[in-house]
Amino acid sequence: MSNKLKSCPFCGAKAKIRKDVYTKGELYVVKCTSCSCCLEWFDTEKEAIEAWNRRAERMSDNIHPDHYKLSNGVEVIDFIEALGLGAGFELGNAIKYISRLGKKNGEDVKTTIDKAIWYLTRFKDKYVNNSQKMTFFDKNH
Repeated sequence: MSNKLKSCPFCGAKAKIRKDVYTKGELYVVKCTSCSCCLEWFDTEKEAIEAWNRRAERMSDNIHPDHYKLSNGVEVIDFIEALGLGAGFELGNAIKYISRLGKKNGEDVKTTIDKAIWYLTRFKDKYVNNSQKMTFFDKNH
């Protein structure tokens, strides 16, 4: 396992690991030195680095058009996942694309299927292959 941090996926700047000591132990987070993008806190430095370096592959402009990005360039899905709402968002989007298959004007069936597969692959890579804890937003969250 390499301790080398990848650059920020949004702005390309360097990232740094931050350690916080509290009464029950230590927590780690990786944060961009420029745009302040970060993920959730992790129990180990290794987990924080692996989560930061793990990226869903960018398929095409059909999957990541500019209108899916916030004004600072952060993609909405990455923001949602940073809030801990990713699992439900990813599965919901896959269902959305599957349920509207062939119904959206101007979008071919292959593109719609590719979008559903992209969300399911992202879900699988994060929560199945890497055993990341699934969190779903609810009223008790």
